[in-house]
Amino acid sequence: RTHGNQNVKGVASLGEFPNFLITNNPEIRTLADISERDRIAVPAVGVSVQSRFLQKAVADAFGNDQFDRLEGNTVALPNPDATAALISGGTEINTHFSAIPFQYQALEHEGVHKITDSYEIMGGPISPTVLYATEAFRADNPEVYAAFLEALEEALQAGLLEPAEEGYRFHHDLVRRSVAEGLSPERRRLLHRKLAANLVRLGEATGRASPARIAGHLEQGGQIQAAIPWRIRAAEAAERVYAHSEALEQYQRALQDGAEAATAFAVHAARARLWKALDERGPWAQELAAMLQIALLLGDPNLKGQVQVGQAELSLLSSRYAEALEQAEAVLQHPQPPTPALAARALYLGGRAIAATGDLEAAETRLLRALEQQPQGLAVEIYDWLSIYAYRRGDLGAALRYTEAERTTALALGDRIGQNNALQNAATFTAAQGRYAEAVRLAEQAIEEARAIGEISSLRYALLNLFSIHYQRSNFEAALEPLEEGLQSAREPQNPEMEAKFLNNLSLVQKTSLDPGGFPWKLPDNIGLARHYGKGACPQADSLFE
Repeated sequence: RTHGNQNVKGVASLGEFPNFLITNNPEIRTLADISERDRIAVPAVGVSVQSRFLQKAVADAFGNDQFDRLEGNTVALPNPDATAALISGGTEINTHFSAIPFQYQALEHEGVHKITDSYEIMGGPISPTVLYATEAFRADNPEVYAAFLEALEEALQAGLLEPAEEGYRFHHDLVRRSVAEGLSPERRRLLHRKLAANLVRLGEATGRASPARIAGHLEQGGQIQAAIPWRIRAAEAAERVYAHSEALEQYQRALQDGAEAATAFAVHAARARLWKALDERGPWAQELAAMLQIALLLGDPNLKGQVQVGQAELSLLSSRYAEALEQAEAVLQHPQPPTPALAARALYLGGRAIAATGDLEAAETRLLRALEQQPQGLAVEIYDWLSIYAYRRGDLGAALRYTEAERTTALALGDRIGQNNALQNAATFTAAQGRYAEAVRLAEQAIEEARAIGEISSLRYALLNLFSIHYQRSNFEAALEPLEEGLQSAREPQNPEMEAKFLNNLSLVQKTSLDPGGFPWKLPDNIGLARHYGKGACPQADSLFE
């Protein structure tokens, strides 16, 4: 067309890379699956290179006279906006004839897949981007022309280009990163804000929000404060499926984004709850310290009371019973009466501390007072301990009634840990009734469920429970297996009290089963634990070597 006048000639092929036709519609696998309802984004309708590829593909599939069959489906939209629409799924755009780097970004998201690409349409690799110039431009600008050729060589040396069968092609990963970094900071932030907004709309329409992805796009879009509630929602979603590590990470990112005051307190409280479930007492204590600092800063006695009951629980589980009782009493004796929920927890923890000293009747009285506060979220734990105390007092009927109340309450609340505890108690009480096989089945079921929910404390007690059932039947060989697994679990992470319990019982089994080599080698381990951590922290070790 320009021969003899402008004399336009090619300078260089600037890349060999495919353009992908991608979609988020799972029903679209071929061009024939595209219906009147589907919309295809292209940079420019009818004239862009993507539109030409689409026309060629349609002509090959349906005949040359049908080349414009999908023209009515195409919509002009810049690649960044089309990518955002495709990823979010919240607009009419469900298909995009894309380009690098956007096509790769879109395919990283679940639900987006490729239909075809320009290589398949054209029968092999092509160069969709070429540089051309007029003869006059080259003659008038020799230095610019030479500089451009030198830049091509520099790109080749830097790895942005790589040799191809004919000439050179872009190295896709490097080009993708280079193009992405080439966007202005404001343009990148705008793209992420659009993605977040579309994901929010999609979640509202479908009820399937992606809070972690929304938070990530808001953070990259510069809206840090707006990301905090989404990080918290992501953490709560992870907690619901017992993904404790993911929940901890999402809560931590909420703190990093600047959660403060009451929100920060709630986040630290959630992290404390998770560390407790994982039996990581050091991090648990750190979260309580952070909560106390916020409570004092806000001057809120209710928040301070929540910290005190948390400290009482940590003291209780660390065998510091007098300290636990004192911390629980401090909540109950505060000049400003605690809320019913807080009072219930203080009564409950105080009752457990009293029970540890041997006064089971006084402990039961406190726990029943706690139930009078109608603590819905705590009722499962209270029934659990009431059943244990009744069993220790020899009242098997009361123990079974409390266990049934625990199971029913846990089911109503969807509390899997509570259900697991009720299952363990049922196994114990079934064994007490002489039904050995049924008791073993229940105990093994409790172990499997504790593993499934990743609750290390429940797992340890379930293993001890199975040991006890086997031991009472003098099945010493079967009793060893849960003790050996339990000892390993008590060491990772280390819990000296539980480790001593497992060592003590291992020694007991080996002594009772007349294994002369097993009993003595456990004694140094127990004595060492008691001396290192203090006899108060390891009463089982203390009683053994005495």
